[in-house]
Amino acid sequence: MSPADQRIQSDRYQIIPRTLAFLCFDDEVLLIKYGASKGSWCGFHNGLGGHIERGEDPLTAIRREILEETGISADNIQLCGTLLIDTVEENPGVGLFIYVGQVTSKDFPELHMSEGELVWLPLTELDTAVLMDDVRILLPAALQAYERMETFSGWSRTSPSGSLEISFAPLPTR
Repeated sequence: MSPADQRIQSDRYQIIPRTLAFLCFDDEVLLIKYGASKGSWCGFHNGLGGHIERGEDPLTAIRREILEETGISADNIQLCGTLLIDTVEENPGVGLFIYVGQVTSKDFPELHMSEGELVWLPLTELDTAVLMDDVRILLPAALQAYERMETFSGWSRTSPSGSLEISFAPLPTR
């Protein structure tokens, strides 16, 4: 099917698909603490994940990313949310598929990561941790969706003043 058949138009969203995952063990979550190679993000914590490669579906991509970043085979993960990241005046934006999973052990192989180091962060320390702005909002939303076995949908952008704005579509009442 050609792009014309898909009605691709420059004034509509075009997105780069990406994944984000939060792996939990008891009351801790596994995050990447970015190192110097991440520039201004150095010292910030983020979830696992990355780009979806051509020909991959989001679940296959997040399993690959988790294995690459941690050495853990993440078979028990659940899609908890999607987020459309509006890059405002530019295309493409980002389509983010957000997952949560439980692991049975905190042990993982020692991996050399150019992005930073893997750390287990107690959930009780989220308020004081140095988190990426979106992770501060998305992690609690994803954990709540996981617990309730729901999936959220959201939209985000950086406001003209430079602050992050995220809104979630209301879930239907049961």
